Amino acid sequence: MEKIVVFTPTLNIGGIERILLTYARGLAEKRYEVTYLTLSDQGDFESQSYGYLVFENLGVTRLRKALFALVGFFKKNKPDIILCANEATMMVYIAKVLSGISSKIITSQHNYYENYLKMTFIKTFVPRYIYPRCFKVVAVSEGIRSMLINDFNNRPDNVVTISNPVDMNYIQEQALLPITDVPDDYILFVGRLDKVKNISLLIDTFKLFNQSFATVKLLIVGGGPELDSMKRRIVELGLESEVKILGVKSNPFPYIKQARIIVLSSFSEAFPTVLLESLVLGKTIVSTPTSGGIDILKNGKYGYLSNSVRESGDFYDKLVEAYNKPFDSKIVSGYALSNYNLNRKIEELECLWKG
Repeated sequence: MEKIVVFTPTLNIGGIERILLTYARGLAEKRYEVTYLTLSDQGDFESQSYGYLVFENLGVTRLRKALFALVGFFKKNKPDIILCANEATMMVYIAKVLSGISSKIITSQHNYYENYLKMTFIKTFVPRYIYPRCFKVVAVSEGIRSMLINDFNNRPDNVVTISNPVDMNYIQEQALLPITDVPDDYILFVGRLDKVKNISLLIDTFKLFNQSFATVKLLIVGGGPELDSMKRRIVELGLESEVKILGVKSNPFPYIKQARIIVLSSFSEAFPTVLLESLVLGKTIVSTPTSGGIDILKNGKYGYLSNSVRESGDFYDKLVEAYNKPFDSKIVSGYALSNYNLNRKIEELECLWKG
């Protein structure tokens, strides 16, 4: 069996880390020799145990300082396969070349490059010049695959589409763990608090919703650079007692399981893992019409999609509809299992190096 290294700079709650951690766990369960490598031992998942999966770190704090440590790790361990993603691919590729190993780099692209024609040469260097030098590039949606081929001149035979996996058994098991810090009835957001998440739309919409459904709270699981501005907006709207910020949770699944509605208000999403995880648990979803939201929810067949990423009135209407007419939990969870189960995605991934 091949020796596999999965590399992300951190092990935080972000979508890329969750996806690669899921792959790593699945590959380890199939008895591949899998090491999950990070820069340091700090992260949202650091205290968890994953069976046969081994965790190691380079003992550095920043990616730009990791080159020589990464070279040394590759020379010592000589992995057959290296799994990585997005911008970290450049450091992995340089370290592989300098270490003289023959590993196959399989990278993945998890988001769109917005306004790429106006982006600097440096910001588009990875998809233009590093991805073509990798063994394979995994696009998590057909739209991203088209972008890499048409906009960044990647060879069609080198870019494959594999949608993100969900480990249904693991999610359902983790969702049963007890939690005590939640109200009886709540709407839930889970994710990193970046500008792209459009949190102001969510807060403004919840203000309207709370006027009609006064007993329903909004819970926020996550952290990030927009946390302070979000807190200010909550105070401005007088929602301090109605919105509860729980911070980062290494296991968000009990919170998802007990929520009435899962919300995603993003400007842009390529393939949001939280929607898949919520579907696994049979939850009703309200999402803005991002490409990833439309793809996963099949244009509204398995969740509610607003008509805009900016109109709080429209998003409010969908929240009310979702609250009053939730989706059948068995239908949405069955859809997730049939289309995104981990074993199926592991087989698709294995085909990249086994042929």
